[in-house]
Amino acid sequence: MWFVLKKRIDWAVYFEYLTDKEKRRKINEIMELEEGIAMASEVLITISKNEIERARLLSEMKYELDMQSKLAYIEQKEQEFEQKEQEFEQKELEIEQKELEFEQKELEIEQKELEFEQKELEIEQSKLEIKRKEQEFDRKEQEFEQAKQAIHVKEREDIARKMKNLGMSAEQIMEVTGFRL
Repeated sequence: MWFVLKKRIDWAVYFEYLTDKEKRRKINEIMELEEGIAMASEVLITISKNEIERARLLSEMKYELDMQSKLAYIEQKEQEFEQKEQEFEQKELEIEQKELEFEQKELEIEQKELEFEQKELEIEQSKLEIKRKEQEFDRKEQEFEQAKQAIHVKEREDIARKMKNLGMSAEQIMEVTGFRL
C-alpha cells in the first residue's frame, strides 16, 4: 500500500512541479527512481517538441493568413477609395455640367433681354416714324386744304369773271361767288 501511495505522490509531485525550474532537481530524482515517470517525461518532451513545431507552423500560417487578409482588406479599401474618388469626380463633372448649363441659360436670358431691348428700340423708332408720317400727313392735308381752297377761290374768281363777261351786275356776282370785281 505504501508503495502505491508513494507512486501516486511521485506522480503528483511530477505533474505539479514539471514546469517549475527550481524543482527540476527533485523532478530528475523522481525520474531516476520511477521508470514510468521517466518514460512519460520522454513522451511529454516529444509531444512538447511536436507541439512547439506545430504552434510555430500555426503561427506562421496565421501570420500569412493575417497578411493576406490585411492585403485583401487594403485592396478592398483601395478599390472603395478609387470608386468613391470616381464617384466624386463624376459628381464634380455633373456640377461643372450644371454650371455650364446655368451659364448657358444666363447667356440665353441676356440674349433675350438684348432682343427685348432691340424690339423696344424698334417700337420707339416705329412710333417716331408713325408720328413723323402723321405730321407729314397733317402737313400734306393742310397743303391739300390750302390747294383746295386756292382752287375754290380760283374757281369762284373764274365764275365771277365769266358772270361779268356775261354782263351780270356786281351785286349778282357778289351774291353768287362772294367776290367783288
